[in-house]
Amino acid sequence: LREYSREEVSNHRTSDDCWTIIHDNVYDITSWLPLHPGGDLIRQGAGIECTAMFESSHPPFVNEKFLEKYKIGELKKEDRDTTYEYKTEFWTVLKSRVWNHFKKNKISRHDCMEYYLKAFCLFSLFVTFYLLGLYFESYKLTLIAAIFGPLCAICIMHDGQHGAASKYPLINATTGWLIDFFGSSGFIWKHEHNLGHHQYTNTDVDPDAVSGAPFVRLSPLIPLKWYHKYQHFYIWVLYSVIMIRWYFADFYHYFANDFNGSKLYPPSKSEKILFWLGKLTYFCYTFLIPSILFGVGWGIVYYLTFAIAASYSFAFQFTVNHLTPEVYWPPSKTLQVEKDWAKLQIMTSSNYAEGSFIATLFSGGLNYQIEHHLFPTFCHVRYSEVCPIVKQTCKEFNVPHNSIPSYWDAISGHYYQLKALGNPLTKGK
Repeated sequence: LREYSREEVSNHRTSDDCWTIIHDNVYDITSWLPLHPGGDLIRQGAGIECTAMFESSHPPFVNEKFLEKYKIGELKKEDRDTTYEYKTEFWTVLKSRVWNHFKKNKISRHDCMEYYLKAFCLFSLFVTFYLLGLYFESYKLTLIAAIFGPLCAICIMHDGQHGAASKYPLINATTGWLIDFFGSSGFIWKHEHNLGHHQYTNTDVDPDAVSGAPFVRLSPLIPLKWYHKYQHFYIWVLYSVIMIRWYFADFYHYFANDFNGSKLYPPSKSEKILFWLGKLTYFCYTFLIPSILFGVGWGIVYYLTFAIAASYSFAFQFTVNHLTPEVYWPPSKTLQVEKDWAKLQIMTSSNYAEGSFIATLFSGGLNYQIEHHLFPTFCHVRYSEVCPIVKQTCKEFNVPHNSIPSYWDAISGHYYQLKALGNPLTKGK
Protein backbone atom coordinates (compact mmCIF):
# COMPACT_ATOMS: atom_id res chain seq x y z
CA LEU A 1 0.00 0.00 0.00
CA ARG A 2 1.12 3.53 -0.69
CA GLU A 3 2.20 5.68 2.24
CA TYR A 4 1.03 9.29 2.62
CA SER A 5 2.24 12.17 4.75
CA ARG A 6 -0.12 14.20 6.93
CA GLU A 7 0.46 17.14 4.61
CA GLU A 8 -0.69 15.12 1.61
CA VAL A 9 -3.84 14.02 3.45
CA SER A 10 -4.57 17.60 4.54
CA ASN A 11 -4.86 18.63 0.89
CA HIS A 12 -7.97 16.48 0.54
CA ARG A 13 -10.57 18.08 2.81
CA THR A 14 -13.48 19.19 0.61
CA SER A 15 -16.86 17.56 0.04
CA ASP A 16 -15.70 16.55 -3.44
CA ASP A 17 -12.36 15.20 -2.29
CA CYS A 18 -12.28 14.04 1.32
CA TRP A 19 -9.62 11.90 2.99
CA THR A 20 -9.15 11.09 6.66
CA ILE A 21 -6.82 9.19 8.99
CA ILE A 22 -8.01 6.44 11.36
CA HIS A 23 -5.57 4.16 13.20
CA ASP A 24 -2.72 5.28 10.92
CA ASN A 25 -4.68 4.21 7.84
CA VAL A 26 -5.65 6.69 5.13
CA TYR A 27 -9.19 6.56 3.75
CA ASP A 28 -10.86 8.30 0.85
CA ILE A 29 -14.36 8.80 2.27
CA THR A 30 -15.67 11.12 -0.45
CA SER A 31 -18.34 8.68 -1.65
CA TRP A 32 -19.32 7.84 1.95
CA LEU A 33 -20.07 11.45 2.98
CA PRO A 34 -23.69 11.58 1.68
CA LEU A 35 -24.38 8.07 3.05
CA HIS A 36 -22.98 8.53 6.57
CA PRO A 37 -25.74 7.86 9.16
CA GLY A 38 -24.42 10.70 11.33
CA GLY A 39 -24.82 13.17 8.50
CA ASP A 40 -22.46 16.08 8.01
CA LEU A 41 -20.57 15.46 11.26
CA ILE A 42 -18.22 13.14 9.41
CA ARG A 43 -16.72 16.15 7.65
CA GLN A 44 -15.02 17.08 10.93
CA GLY A 45 -12.43 14.45 10.06
CA ALA A 46 -11.70 15.90 6.62
CA GLY A 47 -7.97 15.92 5.94
CA ILE A 48 -6.92 15.17 9.52
CA GLU A 49 -6.60 12.42 12.10
CA CYS A 50 -9.96 11.48 13.59
CA THR A 51 -9.17 8.21 15.40
CA ALA A 52 -10.40 9.48 18.77
CA MET A 53 -13.69 10.70 17.29
CA PHE A 54 -14.15 7.41 15.45
CA GLU A 55 -13.50 5.35 18.58
CA SER A 56 -15.76 7.41 20.87
CA SER A 57 -18.61 7.70 18.36
CA HIS A 58 -19.03 4.14 17.09
CA PRO A 59 -20.12 0.95 18.89
CA PRO A 60 -17.67 -1.96 19.20
CA PHE A 61 -19.80 -4.13 16.94
CA VAL A 62 -19.22 -1.84 13.96
CA ASN A 63 -17.12 -3.96 11.63
CA GLU A 64 -13.98 -2.02 10.78
CA LYS A 65 -13.61 -4.22 7.69
CA PHE A 66 -16.35 -2.04 6.25
CA LEU A 67 -13.73 0.68 5.98
CA GLU A 68 -11.43 -1.46 3.84
CA LYS A 69 -13.12 -0.51 0.59
CA TYR A 70 -12.31 3.15 1.33
CA LYS A 71 -8.71 2.51 2.36
CA ILE A 72 -6.14 3.94 -0.07
CA GLY A 73 -2.99 3.63 1.98
CA GLU A 74 -1.24 4.15 5.28
CA LEU A 75 0.30 7.08 7.09
CA LYS A 76 4.06 7.40 6.77
CA LYS A 77 5.79 5.98 9.83
CA GLU A 78 7.54 9.26 10.64
CA ASP A 79 4.16 11.03 10.67
CA ARG A 80 2.38 8.61 12.98
CA ASP A 81 1.29 10.03 16.33
CA THR A 82 2.25 7.71 19.17
CA THR A 83 0.67 9.86 21.89
CA TYR A 84 -2.32 7.54 22.33
CA GLU A 85 -3.19 3.88 22.10
CA TYR A 86 -6.82 3.04 21.38
CA LYS A 87 -7.11 -0.73 21.03
CA THR A 88 -6.37 -1.49 24.67
CA GLU A 89 -7.92 -4.08 26.96
CA PHE A 90 -9.43 -1.42 29.21
CA TRP A 91 -11.14 0.51 26.42
CA THR A 92 -12.27 -2.67 24.66
CA VAL A 93 -13.94 -3.97 27.84
CA LEU A 94 -15.46 -0.63 28.86
CA LYS A 95 -16.78 0.18 25.42
CA SER A 96 -18.33 -3.27 25.02
CA ARG A 97 -19.99 -3.13 28.44
CA VAL A 98 -21.62 0.25 27.87
CA TRP A 99 -22.85 -0.37 24.33
CA ASN A 100 -24.02 -3.90 25.15
CA HIS A 101 -25.94 -2.61 28.19
CA PHE A 102 -27.95 -0.29 25.99
CA LYS A 103 -28.37 -2.89 23.25
CA LYS A 104 -29.41 -5.68 25.64
CA ASN A 105 -31.93 -3.50 27.47
CA LYS A 106 -33.17 -1.90 24.25
CA ILE A 107 -32.36 1.60 25.47
CA SER A 108 -31.83 4.26 22.85
CA ARG A 109 -28.86 6.58 23.30
CA HIS A 110 -30.69 9.14 21.17
CA ASP A 111 -34.13 10.76 20.89
CA CYS A 112 -34.85 10.76 24.61
CA MET A 113 -38.20 12.25 25.58
CA GLU A 114 -36.66 13.81 28.69
CA TYR A 115 -34.19 15.70 26.49
CA TYR A 116 -36.87 16.94 24.09
CA LEU A 117 -39.13 18.05 26.95
CA LYS A 118 -36.23 19.85 28.60
CA ALA A 119 -35.27 21.53 25.32
CA PHE A 120 -38.84 22.69 24.68
CA CYS A 121 -39.28 24.08 28.20
CA LEU A 122 -35.96 25.92 28.35
CA PHE A 123 -36.22 27.54 24.94
CA SER A 124 -39.88 28.42 25.49
CA LEU A 125 -39.00 30.10 28.78
CA PHE A 126 -36.23 32.07 27.08
CA VAL A 127 -38.52 33.31 24.30
CA THR A 128 -41.37 34.05 26.72
CA PHE A 129 -39.31 36.13 29.13
CA TYR A 130 -37.53 37.91 26.29
CA LEU A 131 -40.79 38.97 24.65
CA LEU A 132 -42.40 39.88 27.97
CA GLY A 133 -39.35 41.97 28.83
CA LEU A 134 -39.77 43.94 25.61
CA TYR A 135 -43.55 44.26 25.89
CA PHE A 136 -43.58 45.44 29.50
CA GLU A 137 -40.28 47.32 29.13
CA SER A 138 -39.01 45.29 32.09
CA TYR A 139 -35.28 44.83 32.52
CA LYS A 140 -35.91 42.23 35.26
CA LEU A 141 -37.78 39.99 32.82
CA THR A 142 -35.03 40.47 30.26
CA LEU A 143 -32.44 39.49 32.86
CA ILE A 144 -34.33 36.24 33.46
CA ALA A 145 -34.29 35.59 29.70
CA ALA A 146 -30.55 36.24 29.66
CA ILE A 147 -30.11 33.57 32.34
CA PHE A 148 -32.19 31.00 30.47
CA GLY A 149 -30.35 31.68 27.20
CA PRO A 150 -27.02 29.99 27.99
CA LEU A 151 -28.88 27.13 29.70
CA CYS A 152 -30.46 26.47 26.31
CA ALA A 153 -27.02 26.47 24.72
CA ILE A 154 -25.49 24.14 27.29
CA CYS A 155 -28.44 21.78 27.72
CA ILE A 156 -29.62 21.63 24.09
CA MET A 157 -26.95 22.60 21.58
CA HIS A 158 -24.13 20.61 23.19
CA ASP A 159 -25.88 17.33 22.39
CA GLY A 160 -26.69 18.49 18.87
CA GLN A 161 -23.10 19.51 18.13
CA HIS A 162 -21.93 16.02 19.13
CA GLY A 163 -24.68 14.24 17.19
CA ALA A 164 -26.08 13.02 20.52
CA ALA A 165 -29.56 14.56 20.41
CA SER A 166 -31.02 12.33 17.73
CA LYS A 167 -30.35 9.63 15.17
CA TYR A 168 -31.65 12.13 12.61
CA PRO A 169 -28.94 14.53 11.38
CA LEU A 170 -31.46 17.32 10.78
CA ILE A 171 -32.48 17.36 14.46
CA ASN A 172 -28.84 17.41 15.53
CA ALA A 173 -28.13 20.26 13.14
CA THR A 174 -31.18 22.20 14.39
CA THR A 175 -30.42 21.80 18.08
CA GLY A 176 -26.72 22.35 17.45
CA TRP A 177 -27.45 25.67 15.71
CA LEU A 178 -28.63 27.11 19.01
CA ILE A 179 -25.01 27.95 19.79
CA ASP A 180 -25.14 30.27 16.76
CA PHE A 181 -28.43 31.69 17.96
CA PHE A 182 -26.80 32.51 21.29
CA GLY A 183 -23.78 34.24 19.77
CA SER A 184 -21.04 31.71 19.05
CA SER A 185 -20.47 29.85 15.78
CA GLY A 186 -21.23 26.14 15.71
CA PHE A 187 -18.85 25.75 12.77
CA ILE A 188 -15.96 27.21 14.77
CA TRP A 189 -17.08 25.38 17.92
CA LYS A 190 -16.61 22.02 16.17
CA HIS A 191 -12.95 22.86 15.55
CA GLU A 192 -12.37 24.11 19.08
CA HIS A 193 -14.42 21.61 21.05
CA ASN A 194 -14.94 18.42 19.06
CA LEU A 195 -11.65 18.34 17.13
CA GLY A 196 -9.38 20.00 19.70
CA HIS A 197 -10.62 19.56 23.22
CA HIS A 198 -12.21 16.12 22.95
CA GLN A 199 -9.44 14.45 20.98
CA TYR A 200 -6.48 15.88 22.91
CA THR A 201 -7.77 16.70 26.39
CA ASN A 202 -5.40 18.62 28.69
CA THR A 203 -2.56 18.71 26.17
CA ASP A 204 -0.84 21.62 24.46
CA VAL A 205 -3.19 21.28 21.47
CA ASP A 206 -6.31 21.37 23.61
CA PRO A 207 -7.75 24.89 23.09
CA ASP A 208 -9.41 24.87 26.52
CA ALA A 209 -6.11 24.12 28.26
CA VAL A 210 -4.24 27.07 26.76
CA SER A 211 -7.08 29.59 26.40
CA GLY A 212 -6.68 32.86 28.24
CA ALA A 213 -2.92 32.98 27.82
CA PRO A 214 -0.99 35.06 28.61
CA PHE A 215 -3.50 36.89 30.83
CA VAL A 216 -4.36 33.86 32.93
CA ARG A 217 -2.68 30.53 33.58
CA LEU A 218 -5.47 27.96 33.47
CA SER A 219 -3.09 25.01 33.16
CA PRO A 220 0.54 24.03 33.78
CA LEU A 221 1.03 24.21 29.99
CA ILE A 222 0.93 28.03 30.04
CA PRO A 223 4.20 29.86 30.88
CA LEU A 224 4.12 31.48 34.31
CA LYS A 225 4.03 35.29 34.50
CA TRP A 226 4.50 37.41 37.61
CA TYR A 227 0.92 38.69 37.55
CA HIS A 228 -0.54 35.18 37.57
CA LYS A 229 -0.07 35.18 41.35
CA TYR A 230 -3.18 37.40 41.46
CA GLN A 231 -5.24 35.56 38.85
CA HIS A 232 -7.52 33.88 41.38
CA PHE A 233 -8.77 37.39 42.13
CA TYR A 234 -8.98 39.10 38.74
CA ILE A 235 -10.06 36.14 36.62
CA TRP A 236 -13.69 36.53 37.72
CA VAL A 237 -13.75 39.86 35.91
CA LEU A 238 -12.15 38.41 32.77
CA TYR A 239 -14.71 35.62 32.71
CA SER A 240 -17.40 38.23 32.08
CA VAL A 241 -16.23 38.88 28.51
CA ILE A 242 -15.97 35.30 27.27
CA MET A 243 -19.07 35.61 25.11
CA ILE A 244 -17.95 38.93 23.63
CA ARG A 245 -14.59 37.41 22.74
CA TRP A 246 -16.19 34.32 21.17
CA TYR A 247 -18.59 36.40 19.08
CA PHE A 248 -15.86 38.49 17.46
CA ALA A 249 -13.10 35.86 17.42
CA ASP A 250 -15.35 33.71 15.22
CA PHE A 251 -15.01 36.27 12.44
CA TYR A 252 -11.22 36.08 12.61
CA HIS A 253 -11.20 32.26 12.47
CA TYR A 254 -13.76 32.26 9.65
CA PHE A 255 -11.90 34.68 7.40
CA ALA A 256 -8.39 33.51 8.32
CA ASN A 257 -9.43 29.89 7.72
CA ASP A 258 -7.46 28.99 10.81
CA PHE A 259 -7.97 27.77 14.34
CA ASN A 260 -4.95 27.52 16.62
CA GLY A 261 -2.62 27.05 13.66
CA SER A 262 -4.76 24.43 11.88
CA LYS A 263 -6.81 24.98 8.76
CA LEU A 264 -10.58 24.83 9.04
CA TYR A 265 -12.32 22.25 6.94
CA PRO A 266 -14.15 24.14 4.13
CA PRO A 267 -17.66 25.08 5.32
CA SER A 268 -20.59 23.85 3.27
CA LYS A 269 -23.11 26.29 1.82
CA SER A 270 -25.48 25.60 4.70
CA GLU A 271 -22.69 26.15 7.26
CA LYS A 272 -21.86 29.49 5.66
CA ILE A 273 -25.52 30.55 5.74
CA LEU A 274 -25.96 29.41 9.34
CA PHE A 275 -22.78 31.22 10.40
CA TRP A 276 -24.02 34.58 9.13
CA LEU A 277 -27.62 33.94 10.15
CA GLY A 278 -26.49 33.24 13.71
CA LYS A 279 -24.35 36.36 13.93
CA LEU A 280 -27.15 38.52 12.52
CA THR A 281 -29.84 36.97 14.74
CA TYR A 282 -27.81 37.45 17.91
CA PHE A 283 -26.99 41.06 17.01
CA CYS A 284 -30.66 41.80 16.30
CA TYR A 285 -32.25 40.46 19.48
CA THR A 286 -29.48 41.51 21.88
CA PHE A 287 -28.83 45.00 20.52
CA LEU A 288 -30.75 46.17 17.44
CA ILE A 289 -34.32 45.49 18.58
CA PRO A 290 -33.80 46.97 22.10
CA SER A 291 -32.06 49.97 20.50
CA ILE A 292 -35.00 50.61 18.18
CA LEU A 293 -37.55 50.28 20.99
CA PHE A 294 -35.73 51.96 23.87
CA GLY A 295 -32.74 53.81 22.42
CA VAL A 296 -29.10 52.92 21.81
CA GLY A 297 -28.20 53.32 25.48
CA TRP A 298 -30.58 50.58 26.49
CA GLY A 299 -29.46 48.56 23.46
CA ILE A 300 -25.95 48.52 24.90
CA VAL A 301 -27.31 47.54 28.32
CA TYR A 302 -29.29 44.67 26.78
CA TYR A 303 -26.29 43.47 24.79
CA LEU A 304 -24.01 43.49 27.82
CA THR A 305 -26.65 41.74 29.91
CA PHE A 306 -26.96 38.84 27.48
CA ALA A 307 -23.21 38.66 26.86
CA ILE A 308 -22.15 38.76 30.52
CA ALA A 309 -24.83 36.29 31.65
CA ALA A 310 -23.74 33.84 28.97
CA SER A 311 -20.06 34.39 29.76
CA TYR A 312 -20.42 33.51 33.42
CA SER A 313 -22.71 30.59 32.66
CA PHE A 314 -20.20 29.04 30.26
CA ALA A 315 -17.25 29.79 32.54
CA PHE A 316 -18.87 28.29 35.62
CA GLN A 317 -19.85 25.14 33.70
CA PHE A 318 -16.75 24.37 31.65
CA THR A 319 -14.02 25.22 34.17
CA VAL A 320 -15.07 22.76 36.87
CA ASN A 321 -14.57 19.62 34.78
CA HIS A 322 -10.92 19.91 33.75
CA LEU A 323 -9.45 22.84 35.63
CA THR A 324 -9.52 21.49 39.19
CA PRO A 325 -6.79 19.96 41.39
CA GLU A 326 -8.08 16.42 40.88
CA VAL A 327 -7.35 16.13 37.15
CA TYR A 328 -4.21 14.80 35.53
CA TRP A 329 -2.00 16.83 33.18
CA PRO A 330 0.03 14.59 30.87
CA PRO A 331 3.72 15.57 30.58
CA SER A 332 5.34 16.13 27.20
CA LYS A 333 5.00 13.37 24.60
CA THR A 334 8.54 12.21 25.22
CA LEU A 335 7.90 11.76 28.94
CA GLN A 336 4.33 10.48 28.80
CA VAL A 337 4.06 6.96 30.23
CA GLU A 338 0.30 6.39 30.07
CA LYS A 339 -0.87 6.12 26.47
CA ASP A 340 -4.30 4.52 26.83
CA TRP A 341 -6.58 7.18 25.34
CA ALA A 342 -9.63 6.07 27.34
CA LYS A 343 -7.74 6.05 30.63
CA LEU A 344 -6.40 9.53 29.91
CA GLN A 345 -9.89 10.83 29.12
CA ILE A 346 -10.92 9.67 32.58
CA MET A 347 -7.82 10.92 34.38
CA THR A 348 -7.97 14.39 32.78
CA SER A 349 -11.65 14.93 33.66
CA SER A 350 -13.73 15.07 36.80
CA ASN A 351 -17.39 14.57 37.62
CA TYR A 352 -19.31 16.41 40.29
CA ALA A 353 -22.60 15.92 42.11
CA GLU A 354 -23.22 12.49 40.63
CA GLY A 355 -26.81 11.42 41.15
CA SER A 356 -28.06 14.99 41.53
CA PHE A 357 -31.07 15.68 39.32
CA ILE A 358 -30.60 19.43 39.72
CA ALA A 359 -26.92 19.31 38.73
CA THR A 360 -27.69 17.25 35.63
CA LEU A 361 -30.67 19.45 34.76
CA PHE A 362 -28.77 22.73 34.77
CA SER A 363 -25.40 21.46 33.49
CA GLY A 364 -26.70 19.53 30.51
CA GLY A 365 -25.09 16.40 31.91
CA LEU A 366 -21.67 18.03 32.25
CA ASN A 367 -21.57 16.87 35.85
CA TYR A 368 -20.84 13.50 34.20
CA GLN A 369 -17.88 14.87 32.26
CA ILE A 370 -15.95 11.61 32.28
CA GLU A 371 -18.80 9.69 30.67
CA HIS A 372 -19.34 12.52 28.20
CA HIS A 373 -15.71 12.39 27.03
CA LEU A 374 -15.82 8.64 26.58
CA PHE A 375 -19.23 8.53 24.89
CA PRO A 376 -19.96 12.00 23.43
CA THR A 377 -22.63 10.71 21.04
CA PHE A 378 -24.85 9.56 23.93
CA CYS A 379 -27.59 11.99 24.93
CA HIS A 380 -26.64 13.64 28.23
CA VAL A 381 -29.73 12.34 30.03
CA ARG A 382 -28.24 8.82 29.68
CA TYR A 383 -24.97 9.52 31.48
CA SER A 384 -26.31 8.69 34.93
CA GLU A 385 -26.86 5.17 33.57
CA VAL A 386 -23.41 4.98 31.96
CA CYS A 387 -21.57 6.21 35.06
CA PRO A 388 -21.88 3.06 37.24
CA ILE A 389 -20.53 0.92 34.40
CA VAL A 390 -17.56 3.23 33.94
CA LYS A 391 -16.82 3.35 37.68
CA GLN A 392 -16.99 -0.43 38.06
CA THR A 393 -14.64 -0.96 35.11
CA CYS A 394 -12.25 1.67 36.46
CA LYS A 395 -12.22 -0.13 39.79
CA GLU A 396 -11.36 -3.44 38.13
CA PHE A 397 -8.51 -1.90 36.10
CA ASN A 398 -7.28 0.37 38.91
CA VAL A 399 -8.01 3.58 37.02
CA PRO A 400 -8.80 6.66 39.15
CA HIS A 401 -12.31 8.03 38.59
CA ASN A 402 -12.48 11.62 39.82
CA SER A 403 -15.81 12.47 41.42
CA ILE A 404 -16.28 15.71 43.36
CA PRO A 405 -19.16 15.62 45.90
CA SER A 406 -20.90 18.87 44.93
CA TYR A 407 -20.81 21.79 42.54
CA TRP A 408 -19.59 24.05 45.34
CA ASP A 409 -16.64 21.72 45.92
CA ALA A 410 -15.93 21.80 42.18
CA ILE A 411 -15.97 25.59 41.80
CA SER A 412 -13.96 25.94 45.02
CA GLY A 413 -11.46 23.48 43.60
CA HIS A 414 -11.18 25.63 40.49
CA TYR A 415 -10.40 28.66 42.66
CA TYR A 416 -7.65 26.81 44.53
CA GLN A 417 -6.30 25.43 41.26
CA LEU A 418 -6.03 28.98 39.89
CA LYS A 419 -4.25 30.06 43.05
CA ALA A 420 -1.83 27.14 42.90
CA LEU A 421 -1.04 27.68 39.21
CA GLY A 422 -0.32 31.36 39.87
CA ASN A 423 1.75 30.56 42.94
CA PRO A 424 3.45 27.23 42.10
CA LEU A 425 5.89 27.41 45.01
CA THR A 426 3.04 27.54 47.53
CA LYS A 427 0.07 25.30 48.17
CA GLY A 428 -3.28 26.19 46.65
CA LYS A 429 -5.15 26.14 49.95
